Amino acid sequence: MEVASVPVEFTLEELWMLHDFIRHDPSAVSRDRWPTVSTDLNEDIALAVVACESGGLKSYTLTMTRGDMLVVDHHVRRDAKTPEGAKGKEILLKVFKARHDLAFGPTADDADELSYKAAMAKVESEKDQEVHEDAETSDRTDDEAGADEVAV
Repeated sequence: MEVASVPVEFTLEELWMLHDFIRHDPSAVSRDRWPTVSTDLNEDIALAVVACESGGLKSYTLTMTRGDMLVVDHHVRRDAKTPEGAKGKEILLKVFKARHDLAFGPTADDADELSYKAAMAKVESEKDQEVHEDAETSDRTDDEAGADEVAV
């Protein structure tokens, strides 16, 4: 069974912060459905840090599962900051966006995203408009058919 995952880009500073928090303890993995540690994520973070440091990269994209995101959410505090400039809140917002994308599918531009109520109102409005347009088209067709009968 394939585990769903989404890409999440982190800056080098954020990767260092993640490394500070995301630990590895294989015995903890088997204790809970959503463990509070991840050896795999810790390994991915370590390799990403090495790639950034040795390759001069400013950021790196990790492919994260829901479990990975929950581990980050469990450990990284919103008010956490590093001397290099990483901020816990920015990491959490990236993870929350990725969780949203995993649950609902990726969105190209969140600026156009509507609340549930607004989206349903828009759908109803569009349905009403379609019904109104169909009625006008039907009326015009009836009027044209009547005009053809008069002309005959």
